[in-house]
Order: sequence, then C-alpha cells, then structure tokens
Amino acid sequence: MNAYRLGAALALTPILTGCSAHPAHTSVTAPVTVSHARLRPVPTIVSAIGRITRGASPVITATHDGRVTAVLVHPGESVRAGETLARLQRAGNASARGAITAPVSARVTRILIRAGMRIRRGQRLFGLQGPAIREARAPFLVRPASALTVGQRVWLHSPLAPRAPVRGTIVTINQTRHKAFDTERHALNVVIALPPLQGFAPRSPVRVDAVLGVQRALTVPAKAVVLRARGTVVFVLHHGRARMQTVHVRARTRRWAVLASGLRPGTPVVGDPDPTLATGRRVVVGKG
Repeated sequence: MNAYRLGAALALTPILTGCSAHPAHTSVTAPVTVSHARLRPVPTIVSAIGRITRGASPVITATHDGRVTAVLVHPGESVRAGETLARLQRAGNASARGAITAPVSARVTRILIRAGMRIRRGQRLFGLQGPAIREARAPFLVRPASALTVGQRVWLHSPLAPRAPVRGTIVTINQTRHKAFDTERHALNVVIALPPLQGFAPRSPVRVDAVLGVQRALTVPAKAVVLRARGTVVFVLHHGRARMQTVHVRARTRRWAVLASGLRPGTPVVGDPDPTLATGRRVVVGKG
C-alpha cells in the first residue's frame, strides 16, 4: 500500500509542477488602448423627467433686446409655420434687423407688443393655439435650477422620438410643490414649447436637460469606466500592469465620464477594458 501511494505521488509531480509554472496573474492580455484623465470644459446640466401635453397656448418670446418696428398680424388670425409676425431692430445696432416668425401653423390668440415698443430678451410677444402645438412640462427642483429663465433653450429626449434630442424653449416657470417618493419638495414647474416632431406625442415621457454653465472637470473616456464587484472602477497602468481604481462618476456623456474623485489629471487608463481584465494582469499597449 505504501509503495502504491509513493508511485501515485511521483506520477502527479510533473503535472503539478507544470501547472504552477504559469500563474494566471502573469498572463498577457490582448493589446489595450490607453487614454489619460484630462481636465476639459464640461457643461453643468440640470435634468428633470416630465411629460408632453396638448391643447396649451405656447408663448413666443424675444431672443434679443431691441425695438419693435412693425406688427404684421392680428388676434384670431391664422398663420403658417415660418410666417413673419413682427419685425424688429436689435439693440445697439441700427442696421441689425430681425423678424419674429411663427414656429408652427396655428392661430394667434394674443399679441403682447405694439410698434415702437422696446423689448427685452425673454419677454413674451405672442400667444399661439392650434392642434400642432404641444408642450413639455417638467418639475425641476428649486436648487440648482433657480438659474433657469424664460426664453432659455433646452434639450428634450424621448425614447419614442427618432430625432431626439431636440431643442425646446422655456415659456413659463412657476414655483410649486412637487411630490416625489412620498415627500413633498418645492419645485420649478417648467413649461417648454415643442417643435412639431414625430415621437413627441401627448402624455409620452420626456427628459429635459438645461445647461446652466460650463466649468472645467476631470474626464476619462466613457468606455473606460466599468462596473466590478467593488463598484465603479477604471483600470490604471502601473509598470506595465493593470490596477483597478475605484472612481466616483458625477455625470456621463456619449464620449466622456466626468469624475468627482478617484484620479488625478494625466493618469493613464485603459480605454476599453475587457471583462477578464483584473488587477495585476500584465498588459501590452496597442494602437488605437
């Protein structure tokens, strides 16, 4: 019996020796692309989820300061999309003239200006009503959305709209109380005039993004940020090996992930790590 055990142990020795000669953490991965964490100008965006409504009367607002030189329509008159409603002269330049046009075919319900009147950017000019007019209504939390203004352009996203995102214009801002998750909060109920595009049907959901400003922030390629058991991570390069680093993502775009913490500017990161990449794995840098 002892001789049998000794023979079996000797037979297994070459197999065990061969297995230990190639530990997994020293194997080389496929070539990886490398990028660097960089400071970039990033827009500060506030978002809200709302819905599309029908039957309201969007208000056309002024996009520049100036003076009205002529009003070309009357209350109750039907107008076509693109038709000129009024002409104006821009402030600060006597030769700079412009026109206020109808965004859609509709009926003029209100005229809030007259010839010779001075107007300011964001001021209400006309009210329109018609079957082609739709609005988006979205409740923004008061902070930080208090910087929103009437006349401001915003982006609208809808899973049902093939041409999304599209631009809309804020026509009304009212402070109200909004109930979310069984708690009531003060919110800004924002109404946005919509262009007549397919997919923005009444009662359909919509996400509204408003840009409040631009600031420099630390970014990495969006594909560099992946989810692992320890959380949201990137893989940094250290002496030819990959090392997992936890990061906190503040925002995402199609191309970039904006980081709140976790990396320093200039840190090399794997641009698109595959699912098998792990800390300690030796990597080779390929072209890309």
